[in-house]
Amino acid sequence: MYVVLYRTIESLSNRTQQRASWRDAYYIAPVCLPSLSAPELVAGTEVIVTGWGSISDGQSSTSNVLLQVVLQVLDNAVCRDNYGLFVTSNVICTDSTGDKGPCDGDSGGPMNYVDGGQTYTRGIVSYGSSTGCETGVPVVYTRVTHYLDWISDITGIAVDS
Repeated sequence: MYVVLYRTIESLSNRTQQRASWRDAYYIAPVCLPSLSAPELVAGTEVIVTGWGSISDGQSSTSNVLLQVVLQVLDNAVCRDNYGLFVTSNVICTDSTGDKGPCDGDSGGPMNYVDGGQTYTRGIVSYGSSTGCETGVPVVYTRVTHYLDWISDITGIAVDS
């Protein structure tokens, strides 16, 4: 499954359909993608995950404010111990011990890495443990660098080598 972003956003609000151009919204900005030659993130690298999801297990409501947490990348072998063959080179895993990490409602959000003062989206929240987000089980993200050619094909925007 994949989603292609369109240049307009449509939503229903108070029974009135509104159309807004994505370029008109000051709070929406394009993400910076890594180059094709960017080194892969290694175990121990700090990344920043943001989202509007639940702040704890058992809470059905999502956050009213954008939350962020700094996490460490794990070696995929550690993650494979929890998820088996679902963990391939197309994913990145992070540690979620200490009750830190994405929760319900955060899927699809960014996992960012800061390099030289520039923030790059390196992962997309994909899945975590079915037992909850406060269990210390690693969280899995789609590895953006493995889809740069596809992103370029869909958007028509060249990706740096």
